[in-house]
Amino acid sequence: MYKFPGTPEHTDFLSSVRADDLTVRITLQREDRVPMPQGQMDALRMELEDQQWLDALMALMKAAGNDTRVRILYLLWRRGEVRVTDLAIILQLTPPAISRHLKMLHRCGLAQARRDAQTIYYRLNTDAEFIQSLIGFFEEAAPLSRTDALPTHHPC
Repeated sequence: MYKFPGTPEHTDFLSSVRADDLTVRITLQREDRVPMPQGQMDALRMELEDQQWLDALMALMKAAGNDTRVRILYLLWRRGEVRVTDLAIILQLTPPAISRHLKMLHRCGLAQARRDAQTIYYRLNTDAEFIQSLIGFFEEAAPLSRTDALPTHHPC
């Protein structure tokens, strides 16, 4: 049986897995662990507090860590530039809901906006390193679909 932290260090972990009436038992023995010296822990804690880029990374992960926003990023990649109302129709959400998601993506520098009279168009901010990585992922992982031949929307 696994013992949680704070229990004796010499604990066996016993796990049973049942597959096709065959029981497999795996026994793992935990290593002896020497705790990190308090001075090193304090230094690392201070280091974390001084890393402003971690705050930026957390904001970026929060922005891209939502299924609707990931879908929006994908659609912006597929079409280049998309109207809020078109995204709302495709994702079956209200325009205000889409606008809230786009506002967060824009605030984090992942999307750019362009206004044409009353219409706002959004596109990926291809200058952002995260977007470059995301584009590479989309190009490699996204399955081809029957809409591949669709042209990118460029308003007159």
